[in-house]
Amino acid sequence: IFMMLKQKIYTSLVLAIIIPLTISTLLFSESIKSSADDKLANSELPTALREVRNAIELELSVPINTSKSIAKNTFVENWLRDGEQETQLNSFIEYLARIKNDNSAITSFIVSNTTSNYYTNSGIVRQVSKDEDQWFYNFINSNRAYELSLDIDKTLGKAAVFINYVIEVDGVRTAIGGVGRSLESMTDLIKSYKVGEAGFVYLVDRAGVVKLHPNKALIGSKINLSTIKNGKLETVEQNNVNVIISSTPITSLDWHLVAEIPEEQLY
Repeated sequence: IFMMLKQKIYTSLVLAIIIPLTISTLLFSESIKSSADDKLANSELPTALREVRNAIELELSVPINTSKSIAKNTFVENWLRDGEQETQLNSFIEYLARIKNDNSAITSFIVSNTTSNYYTNSGIVRQVSKDEDQWFYNFINSNRAYELSLDIDKTLGKAAVFINYVIEVDGVRTAIGGVGRSLESMTDLIKSYKVGEAGFVYLVDRAGVVKLHPNKALIGSKINLSTIKNGKLETVEQNNVNVIISSTPITSLDWHLVAEIPEEQLY
């Protein structure tokens, strides 16, 4: 009886130690995981996204400011105001050629809403029309100061990213000016930014349409932006790997930066 009582006491003591220790360990582990999740969602990933977003915005600010310099040039404004005189055309061709060469662009341009002339560093290359160039009329009739547009350069036959900047003459949206960068160069720009070792980023518009992506084949596809907007996290399975997706707005473009990171690398 004494031995049985002793064994029961030992068992009770062991259980008294093991059960609270197990419970406290589980609670502690859950607390650590919850803390890690919270830090990931509210600190680490948003910080990484902001850093990449700021770097990309800085890169994009160069062609945007180049386009702005065309749009705000008084020489350009006066020429448009005076009816785009042909006697000055060569000067404008030289000006646009210099802009193109100095900024590693594939083209530089001025498009007039008055004459419909499309001027580039090669001269008057064509005339825009509502049938073929609805993008121009949509932009000129909007209230946006500038936009980034993906299209095919009709003269060069190359996919390009155009930075269109409105030119106002006496307060009237009269023309646009800007530069075109090759899609390859813009894709390489996006490829150069990563989150972690295997995480990558891409840009979508406010409707979730992919605008710039390391994989050019995915440009034009669409994602559900609502589930990852403003730093929200979504976990999806891709090729048997859990991937965390999140986004942050690029306010200067009305676009969003999206990041996809393998879950195991993120943690």
